[in-house]
Amino acid sequence: MRIIIFEGAVEPLDFQLEEIRSVLVTKYDADVLVINSKDLLKGLGSLENFTKQKVDCLFTMNNLGINLTLSGNNNLWELFQIPIINLIVDHPMNYDEVLLSAPSNMVLGVVDRNHIDYVKRFYPNIKGVFFFPLGGVPADENCLEEEGTDTKESADGDVHKSVAGANARDIDIFYPGGISKPFLGNMVPDDLEKYQKYFDIEKFQKDIFDRLTGEPSITFERAVEDKLTELSIIPDDQNDKYTTNSGNPKNAAGGTGALQADAESDTFLRKTISDFRFLEGLACSYFRENIIHEIISAGLKVTVCGNGWNALPISKEPNFDYRGLVPMKEVLAMMSHSKLVLNTLTWFKAGFHDRIPNAMLRHAALITDESSYINERFLENGKEMVHFSLSEISTLPDTINELLRDDGKRNEMAENGYEKALKEDTWEARVEEYLLPEIGKL
Repeated sequence: MRIIIFEGAVEPLDFQLEEIRSVLVTKYDADVLVINSKDLLKGLGSLENFTKQKVDCLFTMNNLGINLTLSGNNNLWELFQIPIINLIVDHPMNYDEVLLSAPSNMVLGVVDRNHIDYVKRFYPNIKGVFFFPLGGVPADENCLEEEGTDTKESADGDVHKSVAGANARDIDIFYPGGISKPFLGNMVPDDLEKYQKYFDIEKFQKDIFDRLTGEPSITFERAVEDKLTELSIIPDDQNDKYTTNSGNPKNAAGGTGALQADAESDTFLRKTISDFRFLEGLACSYFRENIIHEIISAGLKVTVCGNGWNALPISKEPNFDYRGLVPMKEVLAMMSHSKLVLNTLTWFKAGFHDRIPNAMLRHAALITDESSYINERFLENGKEMVHFSLSEISTLPDTINELLRDDGKRNEMAENGYEKALKEDTWEARVEEYLLPEIGKL
């Protein structure tokens, strides 16, 4: 197996790409060429020699390198007949133009099962799309002393790290996630006023935000499509293409310029979703800020890392311990020093995030908001993790207090989570279950 990996976008993605590379090389004896976008000339120089033999695929994340061209504007990977597997870790709406012009030999991996339907509907030019939930990294032996864990022998004879004692875990509650609210203005298109001829933009934004915060189980695309149908801009029969259809009736609530053709209305819907995607970021920020506020207001200290928080007043609260933006390896080390890791998804209603297995693989008790995928995988709430609904965040302080007070219950849940994640949610498991079958189809 011979694979090219394209890296060099941002540190968290490079970290994950390195884990995938390591699995391919050590377990499957793959021949892997890594091209770094920050040293492209060197990488392309190595490419000429590497492609003298058949290459199974290019693997990349978030579209990095997929549109490299040679003279005559020919796509490099199409020209060399090298298939692309491109794993995007955000909603496809964030990459609208890129996906519309994607290479003909590209297969897309997505981290939310709802995104499969979205890609099939709006980007039929893409060759294939598959679900690829992110994996976690087991803590290696080099980190044992740093993480303050003990070792124990499990029933299968393997030596695993046990739950660290209370003294080693000096962080009660750790929230490893940024907040996009301070940066959302940069996502607003300059030509947003073009929608004014179809609807009142200010009211549209308020209605979408209110729908998301009032009914946080729905997807952003569902909220936008329902609203455009309500405004009679999209015909009724267009509003049945998602399995999560809420069935809202059509009414003429101030909309004008209805679009009749399927292709025309789908194009308008796709562009509207993409152009107003900052509203999803606003809803995510709303819940992240309110969740942290609920917890610290109950007298609990939360240690936080990630972009954006320092721009918000909440970061000045005495129970808000802000550590700034830290590298991925430091995030993992902080998880190893945490009793509880709190996670919120990026509006993935049928998806997963790598914070989940990474926390569990460090024997931290995990609390996360739910998705259909999480609920299916972790049926008994409280056994391997606690998952909660965004509509019930007021109950979080009591849940957290109970876990912090009951070391036995918390440590049992953490150990159960560790065992499950070690078997099912490492990058090694992800490569075997999701990546290799797709490579085999190319």
